Order: sequence, then C-alpha cells, then structure tokens
Amino acid sequence: MIKKNSLWVGSIFGIGFMIFMLSIWSDPERLLWIDQFFLHVPEHRTASLDTFFHYLAMTATIIPISGSFLVVSCWLIIRRCYFLSLWVMGNHVLISGLGKVVKDVVARPRPQVTGSDLRTSFSFPSGHVLLAATLVTTIILVVTTVEWNRPTPINHCFEAIFLMIGVVYILLIMTSRIYLGVHYLSDMIASLLLANAVSLLTYEGYVWISQKGTRR
Repeated sequence: MIKKNSLWVGSIFGIGFMIFMLSIWSDPERLLWIDQFFLHVPEHRTASLDTFFHYLAMTATIIPISGSFLVVSCWLIIRRCYFLSLWVMGNHVLISGLGKVVKDVVARPRPQVTGSDLRTSFSFPSGHVLLAATLVTTIILVVTTVEWNRPTPINHCFEAIFLMIGVVYILLIMTSRIYLGVHYLSDMIASLLLANAVSLLTYEGYVWISQKGTRR
C-alpha cells in the first residue's frame, strides 16, 4: 500500500513536481507538447456544461475545502486522535501556502484560448486541483489510520472504494479547469504531484513522531 511506503512514494512525487516546476519556471512554454491536446476544449462550451462545471469548481475552493478539513479534524478530536487532527490541519495550511508561493514565484500566464474564462492570477499550479487532491489524500490516510489498522479484505475493499470516489472527484475538478480554459494540463499534473508529495512526507513525519512517543 502507498501508506506503507509514504516516504519513498512522497519523495518520488516531490522530485516529479520539482521537474515540472523548474521546467516551466525556465520556460513557460516548455511543456506545451503536453498541454496542446486540450487547449481547444473551451471552444466547444455549452450553457448547461458551463453551469455544471462552475458549480463543481466551487467545491474545490478554499472555503469549502477548509470546512471539510475542519470537519475531519473535529471528528479526530472527538476520537481523541489529537496529534493526527493537528497533522490534518497543518498539512492543509502547509500545502495551501506552498501552492500560493509557487504560483507567485513561477508566475506562469493563464492559457489564452478562445472561450476560456478570464483570470488575473497566475496559472501554475492549479489551486483547485491542489486543494482537492490534498483533501482526498488526507481523508484516505486518516481513515486507513484510524479505522482500518488491520489489513482485512473488507478493509481493503472500503479503502479501494474511497480511493475510487476520490479519484473521480479529482478528475472532475481537472476536467472543469480544462473545460473552462483556465489551466494547462501540466499545471494540474504538478498540483497532483505537490499535494501527494507533501501529504505523504508529512504523514511519514506524523508516523515517526507517534511511534517515537509510544516507545517512551
């Protein structure tokens, strides 16, 4: 399972993110060979899909995502998992802050294509995908830590279901960003890498500190 190898998997994701970030920082058009396949999607927008994707995108903004993290954190406090609750909120704040810093540093312009929504902020990475991926990864790590410590078949089944629901949600958010023409595909891939890298590495830190405290 990814959770059991969070240090190595998180490090690989982190290296992947650094490759994307440095490539785009040095040349904003370097990864257009990846992005060009979806650049013309906004030209085929419809009113009904516009409504759907705009409302969907609203679920991955800072207020509803922060509210979701707060609910998870409160649930952990009720279960007396105080340190895990602290990790949940800390991970959210850390990744949100990193996303803002990277966005300002890289300063990649938004896609300029026919039919795209106008945005004044920078493009890299996608904040919506970053927040959505952080929430999904955090919830999966929390649930498997608190509820399913023993690797039974039914636990693996529920974990797979949670993972599939989360993947579908993230893919829908990514589709909304492409459909609305506000991000390049490479922006969103980088967001996935950053969210999972930081989440897994900080989770590894949580596990290490927890185990060290238990041994005392």
